[in-house]
Amino acid sequence: MRRVFAAALTLLFALSSHADHARAETALHLTVSEVIVALDEANAAFSAAWVAGDVDAIMAAYTEDAIVHPPAGGVLTTPAHIRTVWAPITNWQRVGHRLEPTVREALSGGEVLEMGRWHSARRNEAGEAPWTSGCYTVIWRNDNGRWRMRYDSWTAANDNSWACRPRGD
Repeated sequence: MRRVFAAALTLLFALSSHADHARAETALHLTVSEVIVALDEANAAFSAAWVAGDVDAIMAAYTEDAIVHPPAGGVLTTPAHIRTVWAPITNWQRVGHRLEPTVREALSGGEVLEMGRWHSARRNEAGEAPWTSGCYTVIWRNDNGRWRMRYDSWTAANDNSWACRPRGD
């Protein structure tokens, strides 16, 4: 994965449009390892915000022009609408959350496609905290040195072990 990501990052500048030139140039000054570490840190910060029920920190993880496509449907394109998806978490008995990337690929304009599995646990009425998992897709953008989500979509729980992992023909 690192080799494909590195090759795509190397070609990023040549493929970017004029409007994306500055973003692509900024991304090129980062090594592949730096991008991977930064995205892992951004994922960990998102998970920490989810566990804390910190809707403001979750909202800060998105770009101003973010698009969110939650499992219930709809395409949310404003911060006010995106906030409505996350506001209920303050009432949940959150126990844990983590993101497990399975694909990362550089896109034109300095953005990075990430796909993987989400895992979360929250306490139910019986006091149990079962873990559930599903798939997610994010497009990350380096926004003035901070990786933020430009696009975010996730599925409802799908605990099949093969789900969300690349498969060949």
